[in-house]
Amino acid sequence: MSRGYIALVLVALVSALLSSPCAAQEEMEVDIAYVVVDVANVRTGPGTGHSVAFQVEFGDPLIVSSEGAEWMRVQPVGTQDVGWIFKKLVSRERPSTAGEGTYGDHHYTYRKTEGKYFVLFDPVLPRDDATVIGAMLELINTAYGKHLLVGLTPKLVERDGKNVIRFEGKKHYYLFLLFKEDTGEVSSFRMWRESR
Repeated sequence: MSRGYIALVLVALVSALLSSPCAAQEEMEVDIAYVVVDVANVRTGPGTGHSVAFQVEFGDPLIVSSEGAEWMRVQPVGTQDVGWIFKKLVSRERPSTAGEGTYGDHHYTYRKTEGKYFVLFDPVLPRDDATVIGAMLELINTAYGKHLLVGLTPKLVERDGKNVIRFEGKKHYYLFLLFKEDTGEVSSFRMWRESR
């Protein structure tokens, strides 16, 4: 065979390889679900009778490979771990780091920056402990997920020379720094969590 013929065949082969789709070139549709509770167990099989393989945390993205009526087989993005999670602990929608809502007659907006949420109320919350605590509990559920607390009675603690309100959770503490008007009404607060 001549060198020209071999070069022509190689060019044709390379051209064919580059123009045909391969596994790396094809776009794959990936089914993603996000953890919507503070911490969730991922089990070795679909059911609570199976042992816990590993845990995932709020907001973690999971690749869904199969799904039954109550359980999903998942793999956390970026890992080789595979297991089963109860479907009510995940959502196909990414948990929000910004949004708005209503607590009673009080509209609020929130956004997360540098690991902390800033929450602004309109109208301001009254000088009523039950209303303010209720709003804080609502925001914990909205931002971090439900069923996280071990008690509903907050404690006053100090952080960086300031008094903050702390709720005790199963794995974290949930903290609030209140910003008040001259009248004592709560206009906004900063909210974050710390590991226990």
